[in-house]
Amino acid sequence: MTDTSPQPDSPCLFVCSMDEQSGFCFGCARTIDEIAAWALLSRAQRDSVYTQIPIRIPDLNLPLAEQQKLQKAHSLRATRRNITPCDPS
Repeated sequence: MTDTSPQPDSPCLFVCSMDEQSGFCFGCARTIDEIAAWALLSRAQRDSVYTQIPIRIPDLNLPLAEQQKLQKAHSLRATRRNITPCDPS
């Protein structure tokens, strides 16, 4: 049976630049493979990626203030989609 529930929007923040050290996008904290496959992922797979974003942000080579802005932006997006993100601490 196909999952016909609404798919969560992409976590893309239109930064679209990869951190070479972590392998995550500076805006959405997804890998290039996750970004490329996003349209093909099931709701559960997308939700799984969303839950990982908060624990990936500290791995980005960004100043703490920028990390905090990303955490807040992604926390709001996850809340709107009824997704409980992993605790980054």
